[in-house]
Amino acid sequence: MNNTTLIIGNGFDLALKLKTSYRDFVNSDYWPITPTPANVHRERCLQNEVHMFTQEHIDHKSGEVQWIDIEGIIKDYALCRKEEENSPNGRVSEEIIKKDKMFLDTLKASFTKYLSSNVKVLIQPGMKGISQHLIDVIKAIYEKDCATVIYSFNYTDTGSIFSHYFNWMNPKVTHIHGRAFTKNPDIVLGVNDRNAVPKSQRYFLKAHQDGFKSNNLFEDLKTSDTVIFYGLSFGGNDMDYFDKYFKSIMTEYNSNIPKKTICIFTKDTNSVSAIKSFFEDADVSIRDLYLYSDLRFYATDKFGDNGDGDAELKSFEKLMVRKKQYYISDIL
Repeated sequence: MNNTTLIIGNGFDLALKLKTSYRDFVNSDYWPITPTPANVHRERCLQNEVHMFTQEHIDHKSGEVQWIDIEGIIKDYALCRKEEENSPNGRVSEEIIKKDKMFLDTLKASFTKYLSSNVKVLIQPGMKGISQHLIDVIKAIYEKDCATVIYSFNYTDTGSIFSHYFNWMNPKVTHIHGRAFTKNPDIVLGVNDRNAVPKSQRYFLKAHQDGFKSNNLFEDLKTSDTVIFYGLSFGGNDMDYFDKYFKSIMTEYNSNIPKKTICIFTKDTNSVSAIKSFFEDADVSIRDLYLYSDLRFYATDKFGDNGDGDAELKSFEKLMVRKKQYYISDIL
């Protein structure tokens, strides 16, 4: 039985000041869509949908795109194509099918190059500027806990990050969407919802891409008494990986067994509210999760304020100490 499962999202890399967001990518020299004169992109295809989105979200003073969710754009586009395919006499043309597949492959290759060139060089021993609260959280997990398994939804090398930044040597890490920093990188980029994708374009599905592999995420979640999420938004595709687990906590509740502990670390109170809304959207009742598990939210922007935030961080550290004691007593 695993004592703890740690889930890492992009908020973790951003807390390390690594420029790994889609916004960083789209504003870099590695972005594969070059600016074009108006009215050139008239054809309905994925590349043009992405291009139009970026143009609508440019800050004209800085010239930079302020926000973008590439996977969200892919899902919305795929839904439109599915409606088209399901309409009378409707179908997606072979030309568009090939063009969209080529652009998706180009996006993945360009993002991989961006991460390998701009981000990999930052991951090195002695990296400075890391917030103390992040160091304290990770130390509380690996120094005071046992049998932790880690699942990363990031493309960066989480194992190297833990070794270089936190002196956590050889952590057991599974990358759900592949890694950019490998000899033969094959990252996964797309959507999870097969109902959102037309039959002719199932290459948009993450599970249909070569980089998608089997893993033990669900089993480890079920067998862990503590699950910690750091930097995962639970928006977009994220909840698809966890809704069954959260629902099982409520449907399989047994008062004779200690409640599972769920800790969610996110940026601020606005992020906490957004996550709770995403749970409700997925038909996972926050009220019931509080009832049937020990659910805890931590807004990390409060840490270091010598107030409630620091008290919450201390309570988390004490929690991990208790969890280790319980785990050791169980195996003796």
